[in-house]
Amino acid sequence: MKDNFDVHEWNKNRYLDNIHESNDSTEKEYEVEYWVLTSDGYDNNYIKVNAKSEEEALKKAEEETRRGKDFKIYKR
Repeated sequence: MKDNFDVHEWNKNRYLDNIHESNDSTEKEYEVEYWVLTSDGYDNNYIKVNAKSEEEALKKAEEETRRGKDFKIYKR
């Protein structure tokens, strides 16, 4: 450990890093439409996910749903 370690400078840098990270995580809520096979044919369902981009929203919706296909952004 260095003898000239500055705790105040270290805390300031840590604080600034946390602010920078919090500004980058601007997630929006997306509503994703997808199709599910039922006994009558295909029905459309909707799921709301929080994501940073439309691509991420589609990926999250696919992960959270079973048996879904043809995912599209319904509302931004």
